[in-house]
Amino acid sequence: MEYGIKTFTNVGGLNAQLSEAQLKPLWDEINEIKDNWTNGIPYNSSLAGNIEYEYALPKSVKYVRELLLPLVYEYDAHFNYFDDFQKITKGPKGITLDSLWVNFQKKYEFNPLHYHDGLVSFVIWLDTPYDMQDEMNRISSKKSNTNVPGHFSLVYSNSVGQLQQVYLPVDKSWNGRLLMFPAKMLHCVYPFYTSDEYRISVSGNFILDA
Repeated sequence: MEYGIKTFTNVGGLNAQLSEAQLKPLWDEINEIKDNWTNGIPYNSSLAGNIEYEYALPKSVKYVRELLLPLVYEYDAHFNYFDDFQKITKGPKGITLDSLWVNFQKKYEFNPLHYHDGLVSFVIWLDTPYDMQDEMNRISSKKSNTNVPGHFSLVYSNSVGQLQQVYLPVDKSWNGRLLMFPAKMLHCVYPFYTSDEYRISVSGNFILDA
């Protein structure tokens, strides 16, 4: 009997490692805010995070758009994801960065399950202050069958409509890494427990330019 295999496609993510030089303009604006919270523009009302310190990054929007736009087009080249959006808008449009913000996440704070507007979203982990093994070895976690403190999680439907969850064990070894994924994909961030420092990350959304 001859047979063949058919793989059902789904939309995944793209990851990259950014250099210190590439991240410096972002750090410059972030450090201005961190040095004095009154320097920042609070962004909490636009975000789902249960996080005290969340701020817009208006000075870095142009720089990040130019830095990451090649990755956005690489994402589309791999997943052919933007076609349906272009059909809805009845014609090709440019792509731009709509929003950019920084999270200073403290111990016990978290981001509940949510999604974003736009085409693709991204997160850049700038400074994660803990080791994942320390998080997972805590008494309240290590006996669990879902030991995921400090993890970043993506939730999506597979080809038979069942929900799948991918857990990314983000810790200090992920500093400088970027993940790009569909803006409408559900995701969440679990709290961490073993450090009193901030977990600093930057996120944003690319949209079709009207």
